[in-house]
Amino acid sequence: MALSVLVDYHVLHGDATLASAYADQAVELSRKVSAPDMLAGTQALLGYAHQARQELTEAIACFRSALSMLPGDDPARARQRAEYHAEIAETHEALNDVESARKAWTAALDLLNRAGHPLAAQVRARLAALADPPLG
Repeated sequence: MALSVLVDYHVLHGDATLASAYADQAVELSRKVSAPDMLAGTQALLGYAHQARQELTEAIACFRSALSMLPGDDPARARQRAEYHAEIAETHEALNDVESARKAWTAALDLLNRAGHPLAAQVRARLAALADPPLG
């Protein structure tokens, strides 16, 4: 969808206002269609826009909403679900909520491992980086 490209572009270029406006348009269009992938994708777009505006709690809610719209037992959607869990994890990290970040990274890793996806190694490294520092 062209609107997702516009959201990504404006997020990357630091224009959270335009990113949010395009995300809102995408949500309106997706409400007219009942495809789970599209509905989930527009919720994720809103999450990215909230991240760009530093509205981190709202971003997490959007990514969780996106997850709830995708069937959890569909292996074809494992990477997409893992991506949303990773966004939740990164956002929790930005909020200094290490335990919630760890849970989200673990969920992403589980999905990628079950799918045999090569991104599992990157997620495993991110999860390892959250390990408690050594004592002493």
